[in-house]
Amino acid sequence: MEATHPQQLEPPNAGGRVDAAFDLASTVLAIANDTSGFFTNFPYVGAVASVIQQFLTIRDEMRANDARCREIVDKVLARSESICEDLVSIGESNARDKLGKLESRLTAYAGSLKKYQGRSWWKKLANRGLEDLNTKERQLDNFEIEFTRKIIIEIRTEQAELLAELKQSRVTQDQAGSQSNGADHVIPPKPHIMLERDSQLNQALEILLRPEPTRIAIRGGGGFGKTTLARTILHDPKINKRFQVRYFLSCEGMPDADALLLGLGTMLGIKAVPSAMLASILRILQMSTTLLCLDNFETPWEPLENRTKVVELLESIADIPTLSVMITIRGEQRPSTVPWSEPPLDPLSTLSLKGAQEIVVKIAGKDAINQFTIQLLEAIDGIPLAITLVATLLRDGEDSESLWTRWSTDSTQIINVGDDRQSNLDRSISLSVNSSRMTKNPNARLLLAALSLLPDGFPKGDALESLQNCLGVSSIHTILQTLCTVALVQVINPDTSPRIQMLSPIRLFCQHFLAQEIADALPKTVNYYVCILIAAGNNRDNSVNYHKITPEVKNMHTIFQKLFLSEIQKDGLAELVRALNYLTDWSTYIGYYSKDTIQLALTKTQHIPFCHAQCLFSIAKLYYWEADFAHALEHFQEAANLFQQSREVILQAEALEYLGDTLCIMSELDKAEDALKTSLKLYIAENHIHGQEDVHYDLGLIYLGRNQLQDAEIYLTRALELESTYPMAIQSKLKNLPIKHWNLPEKPIMQWGKELLC
Repeated sequence: MEATHPQQLEPPNAGGRVDAAFDLASTVLAIANDTSGFFTNFPYVGAVASVIQQFLTIRDEMRANDARCREIVDKVLARSESICEDLVSIGESNARDKLGKLESRLTAYAGSLKKYQGRSWWKKLANRGLEDLNTKERQLDNFEIEFTRKIIIEIRTEQAELLAELKQSRVTQDQAGSQSNGADHVIPPKPHIMLERDSQLNQALEILLRPEPTRIAIRGGGGFGKTTLARTILHDPKINKRFQVRYFLSCEGMPDADALLLGLGTMLGIKAVPSAMLASILRILQMSTTLLCLDNFETPWEPLENRTKVVELLESIADIPTLSVMITIRGEQRPSTVPWSEPPLDPLSTLSLKGAQEIVVKIAGKDAINQFTIQLLEAIDGIPLAITLVATLLRDGEDSESLWTRWSTDSTQIINVGDDRQSNLDRSISLSVNSSRMTKNPNARLLLAALSLLPDGFPKGDALESLQNCLGVSSIHTILQTLCTVALVQVINPDTSPRIQMLSPIRLFCQHFLAQEIADALPKTVNYYVCILIAAGNNRDNSVNYHKITPEVKNMHTIFQKLFLSEIQKDGLAELVRALNYLTDWSTYIGYYSKDTIQLALTKTQHIPFCHAQCLFSIAKLYYWEADFAHALEHFQEAANLFQQSREVILQAEALEYLGDTLCIMSELDKAEDALKTSLKLYIAENHIHGQEDVHYDLGLIYLGRNQLQDAEIYLTRALELESTYPMAIQSKLKNLPIKHWNLPEKPIMQWGKELLC
């Protein structure tokens, strides 16, 4: 089934479209006023119309000075027209509380736009690139306006006639049989083999097919087939018919509530600041009848220091009235405060010897069953993952007698690790890691260790050649084939975007037992990503860079953090920090607001001023984009001071420019003027033209805001005179300023007409 997401209106791209949007705005208010009589008994509709009037006023005032902000307001007005038309068609609805929330949200956003109008001179939307503008637009699309659409949908569902239409639409969607969302989310394929799980399967289906939302937990030991059962449930035809949308999220590599929140947002295609992420997730999940599966939930839940926040997040999700939740979790326990459906599913147990032999027959054939195989299966103690690994080895030519002999040796080496079930699982994985195929290639364990560091796997393609060079191995494709043959890794999405993925228990085993290989692979794998980041820089307009870096962001954060937690040499630290700064910018660009990695880098660079300054600058920009201006101000100032000590003049000037920007937003105009003038002197000393243009423009707007028109004219005219990458953007902005007597340089209108809306 398709997972629908809020649609985004296309922004206007010509002056005529803006004028048309403004004319439309007047019509919007007329619609609202016309309907107010129809809703005499529902005064909240008039209140909504009043809010729309606020938007019209703001839009009219902004015609003279801020085309881009007008564009955002135009989107609000276009959405408002649709809202008013919906109000006419809804009739007398009892959902007054929902429209009350609509009024509250619109009023709050109107205030936000008024505040933005007052400080728009300081935001530099045209000259900072697209990041801040896109952030503002994402805040509009992903947090505020779509909330109103959800309210209208909720009201409409109260009407019996529309409910019938929705049911018919649901049947049509079920017949289509697709499963995707705005981020092309695809649930994992149905497992080929699942034995001795009929009891839990039938019990889970009975609960999930109830008309009310339900919550179930699939429990059991590591490698007991919890994920296999969950995937089988997701692909059941009755489940497909019951739920419009099915999601599957592996919590592997998500150690706390913040990481889980980011994972949910990424799965749903949400790009929002952390403060808005939860509301956006809850809004999207309640738009359809949905089944959400959280796999490996023990990863964020087990640490005691994280448990409260993780449970609170799960409770918030479980409260959605249209959502059913299914988690898989290692062990016997489950979060106790979540209202689980009754009766609880029985925890998964080990397979019988008969079931284990049947798996071997399905994978390796009847001839694989002999006395040594039976002895091995008895020793494995019926753990499904271990059985599958052994069956794969037998299928690919391993001798059962040799396996049985090696089992005795390996079990002695790891006899004291974990509880019995975990020890048995480790033994089975050890059989694959120490198999004859692996020992024949001395580099196989090194590649295995490198892949175990990457929770999101690794792309199967040209990237393997680059990784091969960084690891210093040869014939990486042959090694990879060996890893696949012994079932230590698998290739997922082979027909679209193939990636090499390692099962979670195997990753954990490798990180615990391959300590030497991990220590060798970690800096080499980090170096691979450092090279990618430095080569790409901040060039996000390049589609090759975008598709190469964005799928690896979580991997990069994971291994950078692991490296910063280890003993790190000063040699190469400058390149590492430089790459980390690019990673922070890329992460912010795709909505992955995480400070964990850069904070670890801050600790490691305390005694290296230049590197420490770069880390301070990066985290300051994170605070800036999150609108935490107090912390941003503190870190920009400290970064500027350290750049000065390191004699990094351009970076000092840039930090001071950001500092001035932040002070302007905080209405500290005198301090902002001082910071910007200092930045300008540094840019002039280094002949940095684009920096000079930016700061001249900023200072001109400060003076314009103070009504110091002569000073404003001097600085803004100088901004026009400077040759830069964006001269047309500056000219377009100045043409829209309310200064009629200036003799600004004339340009043929066709040269910059398209820039007028920037």
